[in-house]
Amino acid sequence: YKVSTSAPCGTEIPLHTGSNDSSNPAGDPRAGTYAFDDNRTGTYEIWAVVPPPAVDAALSSFYLDSAEVYQENSYTYHVQAANFGSQTLSNLGVQVREGAAVIGTSTIPSLAAGTSTSLSGTWSTVGAATGSHSLEARIFPAPVGDSSGANNSQQVSVEVLDEDLSPPIVSGQHANPTAP
Repeated sequence: YKVSTSAPCGTEIPLHTGSNDSSNPAGDPRAGTYAFDDNRTGTYEIWAVVPPPAVDAALSSFYLDSAEVYQENSYTYHVQAANFGSQTLSNLGVQVREGAAVIGTSTIPSLAAGTSTSLSGTWSTVGAATGSHSLEARIFPAPVGDSSGANNSQQVSVEVLDEDLSPPIVSGQHANPTAP
């Protein structure tokens, strides 16, 4: 048989394993004689099935479409927003920042329970300094009653390279320096 407890959403966890004979240790509140309908003997397991929380908005991924990032260019970022809760979310805000500067915002009008959606935007490196940059996508503001704020953001670290090191562009494509 199964009983309920709390644990991560959608998981089944064993609570106790034993047998239905009278050899269970005294004083164990889970111990005792357990009779099956047909009076058979054997082992049993008690499991818990954990229901999803009512409200749990999440960002499940965040990435740039390019492995190399150069100054004076634009790059597309992609965000996957998910609803791990049991209720439909309305007007879910997603914000992308570089430090304190907001570089993109989106609003998802409706996101049904158990579904996800993809968003994208553009990050410009025009005027950006070379070196390390940190981008963050986050749900903003967090929905009222969100049960897990820990999954409401994702970060990407990016190394912006000098534009003078960028491969030349030929007919809309980067030239292949190793081509014959």
